[in-house]
Amino acid sequence: MNGTFVSFVLLLIAALPNALSAQTSTPSALACPADAFVCADGTVVERSGADCSFRCPVSSEPILSTTSPTQVPPSNLNRPLSLEKPLSPERQQRVINLAANMSNRLDAVVARFSLIAERLDLRLTKIESTGVAMTAARNQLQTVETRLAELTTLLADIDIRVVQATTSATPYRDWLLLSERYNELARKTRQLQQDLRTVILLAQNPPVVAQPAQ
Repeated sequence: MNGTFVSFVLLLIAALPNALSAQTSTPSALACPADAFVCADGTVVERSGADCSFRCPVSSEPILSTTSPTQVPPSNLNRPLSLEKPLSPERQQRVINLAANMSNRLDAVVARFSLIAERLDLRLTKIESTGVAMTAARNQLQTVETRLAELTTLLADIDIRVVQATTSATPYRDWLLLSERYNELARKTRQLQQDLRTVILLAQNPPVVAQPAQ
């Protein structure tokens, strides 16, 4: 199992939403985090200016703190439609190409993990033929097969969803929804990798079953 390859794919998953977010920002916002701050009067403001500070309408003093308990996570930010604008055709194509490249790599990960699962199945069968029970390993391998099916389902229409989100009139909002699927892909890929390692360990060191007393 090539951990470096899988890690690279996971890094791509993390980078893709950031790439689209940057494409949908205005030039002055490219260097600022996409979070928000709740002012004393209830107004929600985004970062602005060269120092990327929060500026409340009731105060001229910039708020530089990034740890305030009233800070709003980006995923909960209701971005006004006035801040939305379609991506240019060039930017659309760049994001679509990056997503397609990542999809190809994810497909390769699923294919590689499927091959490993098949080989582990054969290995367990061979061990079982010697009279050694592989119950724990078999149960874990079933979990692997379930996760593989889940990953395949998540990847089935991901490219179509990317095109729809990237070419929409509200790419930022649409991408917030799509990024949840990418996060789920990353999470399940990590889980699958760990599950395969567990199967291998259980095959190498099967649990000892206590024999009933004679």
